[in-house]
Amino acid sequence: MQPKLFNLLEILEEFIEHRKEVVARRTAFELKVAEARAHILE
Repeated sequence: MQPKLFNLLEILEEFIEHRKEVVARRTAFELKVAEARAHILE
């Protein structure tokens, strides 16, 4: 299998998709932690 060559636009699109996934996962994790903490503080 040959390595794929990306142009600048493709690199930016992949990077943006990656960052959106990272932010979504981190936000979901932080929400879970905050909800657990709120439950303890009730």
